[in-house]
Amino acid sequence: MGSKLESQWWYGGLVTVLAVLSTRLVFESAGLPLPENLAQWILCAFCFSCMWRCFSFLGYLSVLLIAPASRLLEQTLPR
Repeated sequence: MGSKLESQWWYGGLVTVLAVLSTRLVFESAGLPLPENLAQWILCAFCFSCMWRCFSFLGYLSVLLIAPASRLLEQTLPR
């Protein structure tokens, strides 16, 4: 179950771009320029998903601090 904010295309795009850039930065600083084998791809996927959830949470908190009564923060019903 997510919020209406998470279903907005611009929010998902922004979070995805930030997650990709930060994952790339983590890999470069670890000395792994490009994933070459399955283990590195799995590590990249875990890193990307963790970064995505972190940036998504930070975006949700920033909207909560800026506009606490925003309709974007309402929960959507499960389908």
